[in-house]
Amino acid sequence: DTWIVAGQGTPVLISDQVQLGVEKYWGEVWSASLEGYYRSFDGVTDFNLADDPNDPDDDVLQGRGSSAGLDLLVRRNRGPLTGWTTVSLLRAERTLPDPAAEGWEDVPPEVTFPPTFDRRIDVDVVLQYDAPRGVELGLRWNFGSPLPYTRPVAQYFSWRYAPLQRQYEALDQPGDGPPVLVRLGDRNGERYPPYHRLDITVRKEFQRSWGSWTPYLQVLNAYNRKNVLWYFFNYDRTPPTPSGLSMFPVLPGV
Repeated sequence: DTWIVAGQGTPVLISDQVQLGVEKYWGEVWSASLEGYYRSFDGVTDFNLADDPNDPDDDVLQGRGSSAGLDLLVRRNRGPLTGWTTVSLLRAERTLPDPAAEGWEDVPPEVTFPPTFDRRIDVDVVLQYDAPRGVELGLRWNFGSPLPYTRPVAQYFSWRYAPLQRQYEALDQPGDGPPVLVRLGDRNGERYPPYHRLDITVRKEFQRSWGSWTPYLQVLNAYNRKNVLWYFFNYDRTPPTPSGLSMFPVLPGV
């Protein structure tokens, strides 16, 4: 989720890992492999949003985590049609102190959540076909199950009561209006829609006396899947409604 510079105040990260794999070959044409793993982490970090500016040692939070997964690979190595298919299963968790729970007896002191890369299922299909006349056709299709994000559940204005004036005033200095704050839901408690995309490539190599050249046509996101990059929320409605910012549309290249 976050990157920090290593230094004297950075916790040491310790990881215990175990993995087991098996491979199988059918001549020189087909091969397959299956690998499972489990990893535990002690010393994962995150930014401390409630840090004391006068304390240089509380800028990051220190916690623990784990991840487990299974990876399958099936490959065809020979023939006019070659390629491979991979299927990856993953489950990851992080447990970190919750600064907002300090001083509250009924709030758990730690929060456990899936990190932003917790994509439970990932599928890749890559194919290359040697067509007649030296034309090469390539195809890649990728599917990823939804990634987690933290959903804002409400927007509110920040006021305080001034007893001397007997009225409410904005917490900060008055400007365009009172400061607008956002109430967040459970950390990474929601998921974006699934991600999938098809890329297609056609190319042909030409030999000349001075060398060779290979013109190609490539189309990324061939069926114009509107994969969500992130959400904006409209708070004028109850409940707030999201509108997504999509990644790139159909993108041809030559």
